[in-house]
Amino acid sequence: MTPLIGHSANQRQFLAAIASGKMHHGWILAGPEGLGKHLFARHAATQLLAPDGPISDDLFDINALPKPQLQMIDSKTHPDCHELEREPKNDTERKKQEKGQDYERRRNIRIDQVRALQQRFVTRPSLSDHRVVIIDAVDDLERNAANALLKSLEEPPANTVFLLISHSPGRLLPTIRSRCLMMRFHPLAMEEMQQAIVVMQPDLNPAQFEALLKAAGGIPGNITGLLDADIGKLLQTVQRILQQGDRDHQQRLALASLLSGKGAAERVGAFLARLPKILADHARTSQGARRMAAIDARSEVEQLASELPRYNYDPQTLVFRIGGLLASVAATSDG
Repeated sequence: MTPLIGHSANQRQFLAAIASGKMHHGWILAGPEGLGKHLFARHAATQLLAPDGPISDDLFDINALPKPQLQMIDSKTHPDCHELEREPKNDTERKKQEKGQDYERRRNIRIDQVRALQQRFVTRPSLSDHRVVIIDAVDDLERNAANALLKSLEEPPANTVFLLISHSPGRLLPTIRSRCLMMRFHPLAMEEMQQAIVVMQPDLNPAQFEALLKAAGGIPGNITGLLDADIGKLLQTVQRILQQGDRDHQQRLALASLLSGKGAAERVGAFLARLPKILADHARTSQGARRMAAIDARSEVEQLASELPRYNYDPQTLVFRIGGLLASVAATSDG
């Protein structure tokens, strides 16, 4: 299982809940995409499902779970750990998934997936005293699926803990939020990000390492996408549009080129995750109308980022839209 880096306070909070003997049945793991909330949920599952309980009250220790069960969680085959996510869009995409290739997902988690999960609740856990349900992301539930899940949260099965990953918790049904504890996740500290980069990209030269550390913004999920996108050129192009505009669309074409090709969705996602910080920095150094334009652009980019997992945006169309937002900031005077 991939090591979990950071989120120490969250780990201690979860371990304290286990130790109390009064574990709440529903947790919303909330924060920007790419922080490692899904990995946290899997590590948390190892602590709940450990035969003798956690072996530390400070940080998760996956050695609490026998290795065969650990491998089952990693491969999504553990009988007491269930994961819901958006499925492949069709049979062609499912075959790609089976081959370990990139594949396109459905727009939502469907109600039949939730109902199939609920059928498992009629039996007791098999290997543990507990059962864990991980939904990644609960934001992706279609309306009927969200209502079906709500019934399980209102009348939770015995010894079942729901770990609901959310990138935009404010958009969840208020009734779902009210029945869960909210656990907030934040970007990693500098030292933690350094560890994450070493684990994920051990062969970087010093210049690449520093550029990635600066650009990733404390979000481990940005590392691969930003590295593939040529960080230096990407940031230079963004700053050029913000400062000079892009009347002939040449800079937008340059952005599209940097973010296109195999793995485009991952690179665009990493770019969208980083862009709000760039626009916030630009707003701080601007005045008047230009400052407000940068703030408005940041809000729209954050909205796009929150929608990205649910909608199959064409990457080039999306990049041109983003380029237009950046150019609109440059076209606004400081007065």
